Amino acid sequence: MDKNASPPASGAEQPSPGIAASIVVGTVAAVLPSALYRISLANGHSVLAGLDPEARKRLVRLTPGDGVRVRLSPYDFSRGRILGRDPDPGGSA
Repeated sequence: MDKNASPPASGAEQPSPGIAASIVVGTVAAVLPSALYRISLANGHSVLAGLDPEARKRLVRLTPGDGVRVRLSPYDFSRGRILGRDPDPGGSA
């Protein structure tokens, strides 16, 4: 380790420069125990996701059918974090 390198910022999770986060839009298919949700994506895949700490802090409550934004794990695309509700789950592209 370089002596002149500054220490990482405390309390802030720094993303790895080589790994990009993919954010997708989906719909809550099922509410599971332990604050987990089954999210169905437009391409037919399903993702097991938990609430992001920021969303948990804002007391986001989700029910089946709600549209959500999900950040997929770069290591396992079947897992993710719910960032918040999506105001337009159908997508107006």
